Amino acid sequence: MAERRRRPDLPPCWLANGEGAQYLGYSSSWLSPERLARLQVIGFPTIDSILERTEREAIDTWSDRYRELPEEHDGPEHRQ
Repeated sequence: MAERRRRPDLPPCWLANGEGAQYLGYSSSWLSPERLARLQVIGFPTIDSILERTEREAIDTWSDRYRELPEEHDGPEHRQ
C-alpha cells in the first residue's frame, strides 16, 4: 500500500468571518455583518464574493494601518 502524503501545516490564506475574528483575537461571533460594515468604512477588507472569505494578508495590512490611525478614528470599535 502506498504511503499517504501529509499536507503541509500552513495557515489558511482565506478566512471566513468567524476565523477572521479569531485571527484578530476575538470570539468567532465578533465579526457580525453590522460590525463588518462599520469596519469596512475605515478600510477593513471586503469579503470575496466567490469564496465568501477575506484574505488573511489583507487583514494584516489593514490591521497595521489601523494601528497607526489617530485616536479620533477609533469609531465604535474603540480598539478593543
